[in-house]
Formats: sequence, C-alpha cells, structure tokens
Amino acid sequence: MSGLLICFVGVDGTGKTALAKLLVAGMVKKRIPVKYLWFRFPYFFTLAILGVARVLRITRYTRKARYRIVEHNFQFQPLRTLYPVVLFLDALLYYFCKVSVQTRIGFNIVCDRWIPDIIVDTTVDTSNPDLERSWIGRLFKMLASKASFVVFVDASDFILQMRRPETEFDPTTRTRRSLYRSFAQRHKLNTIFSNNPLEVTCKELLNLINKSKLTLNPLDKTYGSSNLWLQPLLKRRFFAIASNWFFQGTLIMTTSELAFRFVLEFAMAASIFAVLSFFVSQTLSVIAGILFAHTINWMMNGNFWILYKFFGRELNPDSIIAFLAKLNSGKYFLQNGVLAIAGFGSLSRGQFRRSSDLDMRIVRQKGFTNWVRANLFMLKLRSTSFLKKIPIDAFLLDKADQIYEHISRNEPPVAIYDPQGVLRTVNDNCILFEDLQLIDSCS
Repeated sequence: MSGLLICFVGVDGTGKTALAKLLVAGMVKKRIPVKYLWFRFPYFFTLAILGVARVLRITRYTRKARYRIVEHNFQFQPLRTLYPVVLFLDALLYYFCKVSVQTRIGFNIVCDRWIPDIIVDTTVDTSNPDLERSWIGRLFKMLASKASFVVFVDASDFILQMRRPETEFDPTTRTRRSLYRSFAQRHKLNTIFSNNPLEVTCKELLNLINKSKLTLNPLDKTYGSSNLWLQPLLKRRFFAIASNWFFQGTLIMTTSELAFRFVLEFAMAASIFAVLSFFVSQTLSVIAGILFAHTINWMMNGNFWILYKFFGRELNPDSIIAFLAKLNSGKYFLQNGVLAIAGFGSLSRGQFRRSSDLDMRIVRQKGFTNWVRANLFMLKLRSTSFLKKIPIDAFLLDKADQIYEHISRNEPPVAIYDPQGVLRTVNDNCILFEDLQLIDSCS
C-alpha cells in the first residue's frame, strides 16, 4: 500500500514547521513510516534564472532594520513566462524524487509547504494575478492534487506580526496573505488557526486528521516498506544493485548537494560524449556518456562497497578506523568548507562491526565559496573511500538543523569532527569520537 502525502501551507509565522515536525514525531512513536520534507523552494534549473536575476539586479536585497528583504521583479518578459515554467519543472522533478518514489515504497511524507505556496510566491514575484488560471497555473494545480491531505494554517495579522516582525518591512506581505486566504477559500482547504498555543493547535490538527479518516499503516518489518509487491524485489540482488545505481542517495540529498552533483555529472557526460562522438553516432554517444558518468559517480561515492558489504562480504576494519582518525584530525579538509561531521548508525549505537558501513552527515559553512569547497571535500571524501575500500554513506547538509530529517532522533551523533561544538546544539547527548571503542567492537 502506498504512503500518504500530508501538506501544510500558509503564510510565514503561522507555525507550519512546528506542527509538521510534531506530527512526524507522533507518527514515529506509533511506528508509522514517515519522512519530513520542506517543499517551498525546490530550486534546481531555477537557480540559473535566479543567478542571472541577481547579476542584473532584477532581484533586489535591501536591509530594513536588522532584516534582509528579498524582492524578485519578474513582471517583465521573458522572465514573467519563463520563471513559472522552469519552476514547475523543478517542482515536478522534486516531487518525483522526494515524494512519489518514497510514497510508492510505503513511506508517508509530511510536507512543510506545498504547491499552493509556490503559486502564491510566483504570483507575487511575476505580478501576474492571472497565473493560477493560466496553462502553467493549471499544471501546478494538477500537481497540487497529488496531495492526500492539505492543511491551510492561518493566524490573525496581529499574531503574525508578533511572530515575524520582519514582514512589516516587506511590501508584499499584505498581498501574500490575501492570496493565501482567497486560494484556501476557493479550493476549500482544511483550515486551522494557530492563534492559540501550539499544544491546542496540535489537538485541532489531530481532530481534523481523524475526521478525514486517513489510513496510516504501521511500519512493516521488511525494509521499512508496506508495499507488498516491493518486498520480494527488495530482497533480490539485481533489484538492490539497480535501485542503488539509479538513485545513489539522491532521494535524501539537499538541493544544494543535488545541484553540485548535477553539474559534475553533466560535465563528465559532456566530456565522454565529446570523445565518443568521433567514433559512434551522436545518439549513442549521448546515451553512453550519461550511463558512464552515472556509473563512475556511483562507484566513486562509496555505494559500490556498501553493496559489497550488503552481500555478506567483510572489509578491513583497520583501514576504516584509520580513515575515521584522519577525519577527526581534520587532515582531509579544505580551508573553511566543513563545519562538522557527525556519525550515526552502528557508530552511534556502539555496534560497529567488520560488516558495518559509515553513516555520516557533513555540515558545511555558510556562503557560496564554502558550498563549492564543501562539495569538493565530499568529492575527495568519496573518492578516497572508494580507493581505500571503505563503505561510506555520507551526505552534505547546509545547516546542522537538517541532521535529523532522515535519521531517528533516538540516535545521538558521534562528533567525528566538530571543533566549534555545533552538534551539541542539535543533541545534548553527542558522543565524542575519542570515547568510541572501535578496536574492541571490531575484534
């Protein structure tokens, strides 16, 4: 049985994120397979438009008091037409990778922001009140209909002003609130008001969900999937290899890491195409370039040795321990790129064995330069792990708050590298790398 998509929409300051995360925590306690997803800015191809707009100063950043206000002036052609189209393609791609695939294998998705938020934002950015009625607006609404349950969270203007004082300086605030409320009324969205304390609002949310008679299935023991037709496939080696090769962890990558990954793979595919096009047809060169680039990325990012271990093979624990020790010392790092490295899984549970892989989350520092440096570090980290036969499952995060988006909060992070102590801000039970007994556990 497929999972459900539950979405929270509404203006800034209504408490959507708090409600979404409380709902996720409650579902986890009931052993319901669930993942939290933030869907407001599914930027990928859109990043190119935003970059050009910033260079041409079509996008303006202004300082009001201690707040930074962003204004996109996309009301002129061709941006007025091009921007919504490219944004829809990004939203569709993001939906397929982050929502559709996950729900098909049995996970429920709690989505913080959804297509109505994108419609409102784009309507304001393009100054196009007819956007929703246009052909691209209809496509957005078709995608919006994929949600199983949508909750519009609202609050009084006075409460919103108290919670988000920076909205006073944003000239589009009143327009956005009006668009949200009219959209919710036209489409008869489930509505709750968050003027009351969070606990009261959460009870109203649960009552609303119970009235809707949504069916949330408990976690199945077979690979976390409640989809019966997938369970036998997940046990087959060919399907395990094929799915691992195809997705390569992209389902839980952040947008910024996906963007770097896309640029890297595109550059590799283009290079292979340029060489092969001298010997075979262009069509075959394109296909071969994409397949070779994707396979090289798959082998070099640690997935190869994870599958090797998955099939019952053991790797040398001494090389893994030495690898972790170098990470702890900071010898692998490019200057100012990486903020912290957290270990999870068997490291966190004290069950590290010869058959274990390394589950890691790398938190980068802020800024574009650090984004480049941190992604280059990830490239070096994964290449090194491949050459040293180390099964690594590592992802780059933009901030420490993202650590528990795909990991249980019951697992304390292991501070493999954390000179500034940022991991303790997300979990007080953070384990120091020096306290691990890796040698004893591997023997």
